[in-house]
Amino acid sequence: MAKLKFKDENDVFVEAELKQNKTNTISENSTNNQYPSAKAVYDYVGNIEEILDEIRGVEDEPSIEITTN
Repeated sequence: MAKLKFKDENDVFVEAELKQNKTNTISENSTNNQYPSAKAVYDYVGNIEEILDEIRGVEDEPSIEITTN
């Protein structure tokens, strides 16, 4: 992955990823130089916790309805 190296205000070398390598989508055409945004990952994977619960057969916790008079 291409990175830009520079010194920060404390004269310490810093590596930054290049903005042009950031992508908003993930597909079979994605490259090793690209890195996805958090939203792109969520859009691609979805809610991983819900998916894993479905695979495990875990149901939502039962809810209790409380009414007051």
